[in-house]
Amino acid sequence: MNRMMLDVETMSTHESRALILSVGVVLFDLKLEGPVIHYEDHWVLNSNEQLVRGRQVSRETQKWWMQQSEAAKEPWVVMQQNRVTHVLEQIQQRYQMRWSRPPDAVPPTPCQEVWANGTLFDIGNMNELYADFGMSPPWKYNEVRDMRTLVRVNPQHQSPTSEMEREMSQRILHHPLADCRNQIDRLWMHWDFVNS
Repeated sequence: MNRMMLDVETMSTHESRALILSVGVVLFDLKLEGPVIHYEDHWVLNSNEQLVRGRQVSRETQKWWMQQSEAAKEPWVVMQQNRVTHVLEQIQQRYQMRWSRPPDAVPPTPCQEVWANGTLFDIGNMNELYADFGMSPPWKYNEVRDMRTLVRVNPQHQSPTSEMEREMSQRILHHPLADCRNQIDRLWMHWDFVNS
């Protein structure tokens, strides 16, 4: 089954109106041997387009970002900002598996689940962003999954592989792709116990 892990980095902690700096998506599946990554990408979103639609910026979040590593801030400092509708369309296409790719890159079946580290914030902000731009999110309400709850209610987990531990320790905190990858690894560590 194809799944999407989604992570947003924002300028506010508002659960649905935060200005989104960047968003990362990773298409994946969970196998007994470990997670299988099919595709990953991230985009920096145009801030002005969001501000004119009332997306929020908080002073506390700005201060918090100033304390984070340069590597965490790099995507939205260095990368070019994208039109918001372009990013939303890209995410739709990835979720529905409708984009140009090598024939062997990803099984051509649409995603059936979108995961986030808590659905209220990441998914809530993305759903509202789609609405702000007159679009519908590609996922249905019953396709949304919460990694944080799964991990908390199911504390038993398998140990990460040594390669997974090494990769997790080297990833940049608060970078949308690194956060997606860490969330997928954590999900996999708990997955076997849920499905056994």
